[in-house]
Amino acid sequence: MAARKSGSNPPIGEDITFQRRFWIVERCFWVLLTGVVVLALGGFFGAASPTYAVAPAGRFRVAYERFTRYAAPTKLVCEFSDKSAGGELRIRINDAYAKAFKFEQIFPWPASLTKSGDDWVFSFSGDSRSPMRVTFYVKPEKIGALQARVAIDEAGTLTFRQFVYP
Repeated sequence: MAARKSGSNPPIGEDITFQRRFWIVERCFWVLLTGVVVLALGGFFGAASPTYAVAPAGRFRVAYERFTRYAAPTKLVCEFSDKSAGGELRIRINDAYAKAFKFEQIFPWPASLTKSGDDWVFSFSGDSRSPMRVTFYVKPEKIGALQARVAIDEAGTLTFRQFVYP
Protein backbone atom coordinates (compact mmCIF):
# COMPACT_ATOMS: atom_id res chain seq x y z
CA MET A 1 0.00 0.00 0.00
CA ALA A 2 1.40 3.28 -1.06
CA ALA A 3 1.42 6.11 1.41
CA ARG A 4 -0.27 9.32 0.36
CA LYS A 5 1.84 12.34 0.10
CA SER A 6 0.88 15.38 2.04
CA GLY A 7 -0.90 17.90 -0.21
CA SER A 8 -1.88 15.39 -2.90
CA ASN A 9 -5.36 15.31 -4.43
CA PRO A 10 -7.92 13.10 -2.71
CA PRO A 11 -9.00 9.95 -4.54
CA ILE A 12 -12.56 11.36 -5.05
CA GLY A 13 -12.99 14.46 -7.17
CA GLU A 14 -14.27 17.61 -5.51
CA ASP A 15 -16.31 20.37 -7.18
CA ILE A 16 -16.77 23.13 -4.61
CA THR A 17 -18.82 25.33 -7.02
CA PHE A 18 -21.36 22.55 -7.52
CA GLN A 19 -21.41 21.86 -3.77
CA ARG A 20 -22.18 25.51 -2.93
CA ARG A 21 -25.01 25.60 -5.49
CA PHE A 22 -26.43 22.41 -4.03
CA TRP A 23 -26.32 23.92 -0.51
CA ILE A 24 -28.28 26.97 -1.75
CA VAL A 25 -30.93 24.73 -3.36
CA GLU A 26 -31.09 22.63 -0.20
CA ARG A 27 -31.66 25.73 1.96
CA CYS A 28 -34.42 26.93 -0.38
CA PHE A 29 -36.21 23.60 -0.02
CA TRP A 30 -35.90 23.78 3.79
CA VAL A 31 -37.48 27.26 3.76
CA LEU A 32 -40.26 26.01 1.45
CA LEU A 33 -40.92 23.00 3.67
CA THR A 34 -41.02 25.22 6.77
CA GLY A 35 -43.51 27.50 5.01
CA VAL A 36 -45.77 24.54 4.20
CA VAL A 37 -45.70 23.41 7.83
CA VAL A 38 -46.53 26.93 9.07
CA LEU A 39 -49.43 27.20 6.59
CA ALA A 40 -50.74 23.79 7.68
CA LEU A 41 -50.59 24.79 11.34
CA GLY A 42 -52.40 28.03 10.47
CA GLY A 43 -55.29 26.13 8.88
CA PHE A 44 -54.60 26.89 5.21
CA PHE A 45 -55.10 23.25 4.15
CA GLY A 46 -58.27 22.52 6.10
CA ALA A 47 -61.21 23.99 7.92
CA ALA A 48 -59.40 25.25 11.00
CA SER A 49 -60.62 28.24 12.95
CA PRO A 50 -58.20 30.80 11.42
CA THR A 51 -59.62 30.18 7.93
CA TYR A 52 -63.05 31.43 8.93
CA ALA A 53 -63.55 35.16 8.97
CA VAL A 54 -66.58 37.13 9.97
CA ALA A 55 -67.03 40.45 8.27
CA PRO A 56 -69.51 42.65 10.14
CA ALA A 57 -71.33 45.43 8.33
CA GLY A 58 -74.12 47.28 10.04
CA ARG A 59 -76.95 44.97 10.98
CA PHE A 60 -75.63 41.88 9.21
CA ARG A 61 -72.50 39.77 8.96
CA VAL A 62 -71.20 37.10 6.62
CA ALA A 63 -69.16 34.09 7.71
CA TYR A 64 -67.06 32.42 5.01
CA GLU A 65 -63.84 30.48 4.51
CA ARG A 66 -61.01 32.72 3.36
CA PHE A 67 -59.29 29.71 1.79
CA THR A 68 -61.21 26.88 0.19
CA ARG A 69 -60.51 24.09 -2.26
CA TYR A 70 -61.73 23.73 -5.80
CA ALA A 71 -64.89 21.54 -6.00
CA ALA A 72 -64.92 21.02 -2.22
CA PRO A 73 -68.14 21.85 -0.38
CA THR A 74 -68.12 25.05 1.62
CA LYS A 75 -70.71 27.45 2.93
CA LEU A 76 -71.48 31.12 3.09
CA VAL A 77 -73.53 32.08 6.15
CA CYS A 78 -75.40 35.40 6.26
CA GLU A 79 -76.83 36.50 9.61
CA PHE A 80 -79.16 39.47 10.02
CA SER A 81 -80.26 41.14 13.23
CA ASP A 82 -83.51 42.49 11.77
CA LYS A 83 -85.30 42.54 8.45
CA SER A 84 -86.97 45.19 6.40
CA ALA A 85 -90.64 46.09 6.65
CA GLY A 86 -93.08 43.34 5.81
CA GLY A 87 -90.67 40.58 6.82
CA GLU A 88 -89.02 40.31 3.41
CA LEU A 89 -85.25 39.99 3.28
CA ARG A 90 -83.36 40.53 0.01
CA ILE A 91 -79.75 39.36 -0.24
CA ARG A 92 -77.78 40.60 -3.24
CA ILE A 93 -74.69 38.68 -4.41
CA ASN A 94 -72.58 39.98 -7.29
CA ASP A 95 -72.76 38.01 -10.55
CA ALA A 96 -69.00 37.30 -10.87
CA TYR A 97 -68.92 35.72 -7.42
CA ALA A 98 -72.13 33.74 -7.99
CA LYS A 99 -70.83 32.37 -11.31
CA ALA A 100 -67.67 31.11 -9.60
CA PHE A 101 -69.73 28.73 -7.44
CA LYS A 102 -72.27 25.97 -7.88
CA PHE A 103 -75.10 26.54 -5.40
CA GLU A 104 -75.86 23.10 -3.98
CA GLN A 105 -78.46 24.10 -1.40
CA ILE A 106 -79.84 27.24 0.25
CA PHE A 107 -81.39 27.12 3.70
CA PRO A 108 -84.01 28.42 4.11
CA TRP A 109 -85.10 28.17 0.50
CA PRO A 110 -85.63 31.63 -1.07
CA ALA A 111 -89.13 32.76 -1.99
CA SER A 112 -87.73 34.13 -5.25
CA LEU A 113 -84.49 34.52 -7.19
CA THR A 114 -84.06 37.32 -9.72
CA LYS A 115 -81.24 39.00 -11.63
CA SER A 116 -80.99 42.74 -11.17
CA GLY A 117 -78.15 44.43 -13.04
CA ASP A 118 -74.88 42.88 -11.90
CA ASP A 119 -76.45 41.15 -8.87
CA TRP A 120 -78.43 38.04 -8.07
CA VAL A 121 -81.23 38.87 -5.63
CA PHE A 122 -82.37 36.16 -3.23
CA SER A 123 -85.67 37.09 -1.52
CA PHE A 124 -86.68 35.44 1.75
CA SER A 125 -89.88 35.86 3.74
CA GLY A 126 -90.42 35.26 7.42
CA ASP A 127 -91.08 36.80 10.80
CA SER A 128 -89.82 40.39 10.69
CA ARG A 129 -89.21 40.55 14.44
CA SER A 130 -86.68 37.73 14.74
CA PRO A 131 -83.08 37.53 13.49
CA MET A 132 -82.51 35.43 10.39
CA ARG A 133 -79.70 33.16 9.25
CA VAL A 134 -79.34 32.14 5.61
CA THR A 135 -76.83 29.45 4.66
CA PHE A 136 -75.63 28.97 1.09
CA TYR A 137 -74.02 25.53 0.57
CA VAL A 138 -71.73 25.95 -2.44
CA LYS A 139 -68.89 24.30 -4.38
CA PRO A 140 -66.22 26.47 -6.03
CA GLU A 141 -65.99 26.06 -9.81
CA LYS A 142 -63.20 28.59 -10.38
CA ILE A 143 -59.62 28.64 -9.06
CA GLY A 144 -57.97 31.82 -7.81
CA ALA A 145 -58.84 34.97 -5.91
CA LEU A 146 -62.51 35.91 -5.86
CA GLN A 147 -64.01 39.27 -4.95
CA ALA A 148 -67.43 38.99 -3.31
CA ARG A 149 -70.03 41.65 -2.69
CA VAL A 150 -73.01 40.82 -0.49
CA ALA A 151 -75.63 43.48 0.12
CA ILE A 152 -78.88 44.00 1.95
CA ASP A 153 -81.03 46.80 0.55
CA GLU A 154 -81.33 48.74 3.81
CA ALA A 155 -78.38 47.38 5.80
CA GLY A 156 -75.51 48.20 3.43
CA THR A 157 -72.90 46.34 1.41
CA LEU A 158 -70.14 44.01 2.49
CA THR A 159 -67.11 43.22 0.31
CA PHE A 160 -64.60 40.44 0.99
CA ARG A 161 -62.02 38.26 -0.76
CA GLN A 162 -61.92 34.49 -0.95
CA PHE A 163 -59.15 32.34 -2.41
CA VAL A 164 -59.86 28.99 -4.08
CA TYR A 165 -56.86 26.75 -4.56
CA PRO A 166 -56.63 23.48 -6.52
